[in-house]
Amino acid sequence: MRDFILFISMLFLISCGKSFDSDIADPLLPGYTESGNNDAGARINNRPWMAQRTGDFYGVNYSGDIFISFFPDENYTTIKFYSGRFVDDQEYQDRVSVIFQIEGALTDLSDIRSLEGREYKLDGSETVAGLKFYDTLFSDSLDARSIKGSLFIRKCKFSSEERMVFAGTFGFDAYTEDSILYQVHSGRFDYSISDDNLRTVVE
Repeated sequence: MRDFILFISMLFLISCGKSFDSDIADPLLPGYTESGNNDAGARINNRPWMAQRTGDFYGVNYSGDIFISFFPDENYTTIKFYSGRFVDDQEYQDRVSVIFQIEGALTDLSDIRSLEGREYKLDGSETVAGLKFYDTLFSDSLDARSIKGSLFIRKCKFSSEERMVFAGTFGFDAYTEDSILYQVHSGRFDYSISDDNLRTVVE
C-alpha cells in the first residue's frame, strides 16, 4: 500500500510540474528533436496545435513558417511560429500564431547562436509570449499576453555555413483583454533557419 501511495504521489507531482518544462512525449504533437525538422507544436487549452508547414514552388519545405523580426525603434525581437492549426480542425478555421517577444537584437545567425542554453521567464515584464488569432504575416501584436511561463532555447548550432538548427521548448499562461485564459503547455520547436527567416522592421 505504501508503494502505491508513493506512486500516486509521484504522478501528481509530475502532472503539476509539467506545464512549463515541456520535454513531454505526446502522440498528437511532433516529438522534441534538435535536427532541424521544421516542426513546432504545443497544447493550447489542451487542444493539440501544430505550426504551419508550407513549401516552395516545388513543394519542398526548407525553413517552415518561423519568422524572427527585430524592431530597432523599441529594441526587441519577436520569434513567431506563424499561423498554425489545431490537429482536430480539419477545415483549417482556427489559425493561431505563437509569438515570443524578447529584449535586444537578433539580426543575424551569430546573434541567435549566443542564445543557446538561455531560459526566458515569460512574465510580461521584459519578455512576453502570446497568441495571435487569424494572423497576418506582418503583424506581431498579441491577442493574448502571457502572465507566467518559460521559453527554453536548448540548441542553436550551425549545420552549414548558411543554416542553423534552432530548437527549444516552451509553456505559458496568457490572457486576452476580456480575461479569457489560454494555457499553452508541452510546447516544442525544431527548425533549420537561415537569413531568409530574419528581418528588421522599421515602423
